[in-house]
Amino acid sequence: MIPIAFTLMYDLMPVEQRGKLGGIFGAVFGLASIFGPVLGGAFTLVSAVVSLMIVLKLGGKLFPWDSLPIIGLFSAFVVLVILFFVAETRAAEPIISLQMFSSRLYSTSNAIAVTAGTAFVTSSVYIPIYIQGVLGGSAVEFLQ
Repeated sequence: MIPIAFTLMYDLMPVEQRGKLGGIFGAVFGLASIFGPVLGGAFTLVSAVVSLMIVLKLGGKLFPWDSLPIIGLFSAFVVLVILFFVAETRAAEPIISLQMFSSRLYSTSNAIAVTAGTAFVTSSVYIPIYIQGVLGGSAVEFLQ
């Protein structure tokens, strides 16, 4: 839906106003992303994901996989994920209602959305990097 909104904005607005409106769209998205979720569950989830990302980035490179920092961060990830699921099951208005995943239609739709999102990110980010870095293509080669 976001690409459609940007397409409409860029098609309907004069060139002089497109930059300003793009900034407003970005500001609204940023504010909604920060203040929208309930802070407790969101903080727990973000902390868990950051712990896992640090483990995957530094494990085996800067720190051995069996080192105390890596084991500690991975343990923090596991504990925070468990806390997130406990908080979500007890919350009156959870960020992610886990009961929705009992519906086969909902679970399948989410699996398809994740697959489509992965394909989109791969095609829009990694393929151009591959073409430029490995095949020696140019970013503006097809515009000429």
